[in-house]
Amino acid sequence: MTFASLPVIVCLFPLFTLLGIWLPKRWKPMTAAIGGLVILYCIGGFSSIILMVLLQCITWLILRLQRMNGDEKKRSLWFFFGAGVQIAWMIPVKMLSDKMSLIPFLICVMQNIESLRQQRNHILRTPSLYSYICYQCDMTRMFAGPVMSFPDYKNSIEQQNTSLAMKGEAASSYIRGLFQLVCLSMPMQSLFQQMTERSMVHTFMDALMQSMAFLFSVCIGVRGAAQMCRGVAMMLGFQRKEVKTQKVYTVSLQGFYRHWLPTVFQWMDRVLSLQQPLDDTAYFSRTVCVLGILGGMLADVSGLLWAVLTALLLTLEHAGKRKGQKPLPAAVASVLTVVAVLLPLPCLMGRTLPEFVAWYGAVWNTNYLQTSSMTGYLLRVNWMTALLCMTAMFPLKQMLEDVLRKNWAHRLLRRLLYMAAETTMLLAAYATLLNYYIRN
Repeated sequence: MTFASLPVIVCLFPLFTLLGIWLPKRWKPMTAAIGGLVILYCIGGFSSIILMVLLQCITWLILRLQRMNGDEKKRSLWFFFGAGVQIAWMIPVKMLSDKMSLIPFLICVMQNIESLRQQRNHILRTPSLYSYICYQCDMTRMFAGPVMSFPDYKNSIEQQNTSLAMKGEAASSYIRGLFQLVCLSMPMQSLFQQMTERSMVHTFMDALMQSMAFLFSVCIGVRGAAQMCRGVAMMLGFQRKEVKTQKVYTVSLQGFYRHWLPTVFQWMDRVLSLQQPLDDTAYFSRTVCVLGILGGMLADVSGLLWAVLTALLLTLEHAGKRKGQKPLPAAVASVLTVVAVLLPLPCLMGRTLPEFVAWYGAVWNTNYLQTSSMTGYLLRVNWMTALLCMTAMFPLKQMLEDVLRKNWAHRLLRRLLYMAAETTMLLAAYATLLNYYIRN
């Protein structure tokens, strides 16, 4: 079972959301935590539950021991020991848990490391074990982020807002996220798997289409799940910032990844101080550690290679900015950004060595604008989904608000368009889910 499956979306999420709405405020964090653990069990099995609870108990114990030491050096030693435990814990997670449950563990590990850092810097007072498990297993953040510190989580719990306007925004966010996850990400994932299984990469366009299908399936899927979880959180009364739509036009590799993986890079800014004036060695080592964990969990050894290559390219860009080099023209910078994104990407797609060679050979194929017959057929079948994925990259909602905000008639028209579009999205998403469920 996956996160985007009919039982999870139709049964479990609505069940625990309704329970959280009906129960008193003090029981809502516990309801969200139980919902997160139940969904994790459905996705990753019983071993995932045991590993998750044990990880939080061990981290909470380290936080307690860290607080008992007033010496700054000992507190730092406890921090590095705790961070090492988090990284080492991902090894049994990788071995024993299902691949679909890796993202919740990655999010929890990042939050644990941030809690250890705040404890070292006297920002965090160790919470109770109950509060800490509720913080880590919250179903509104566990599966797609955002990565929050414990003080921010506590503030969102204490400042609950159950107004009607907030519930309307919550429903809108949930529907838009559900549509992106089910109607855009899942078909792109299926398209990518078909292209991979049939070894159809023979030309430059084949390689480009396969890479774009992979990027759409992962990035739009994560963003859709994050918007769904934001909607559930706001229904429960928890404030969550909106997931911003990525910019289509980016002139730097850092800008690309900050828009595609915002929660990861925001965490890196807070915990690893990437926005500070770091030297190249420090920047590379911090970036490669985080990306290495992410790539290693998702794609084994080839994922580590992707992390090293991507961190090296990011460091080269960082070095140029630090030395005050004159920026390139926007068109040239955009082309170089696309190249820097695509070149390491086959490593993250989990390919074998012969497939690496075939992919890079296809990139240099002289038939640039041609596709193989099977790739062309798959694109003709999935052209509507591909078009919608490209459209989803634009900030359509913000563009519509900018155009239709002059008077009351424009605002009324905008609301009617929202209602029609979101009703269509909801029906399309559940129809697609039902179709998948019947076929499989």
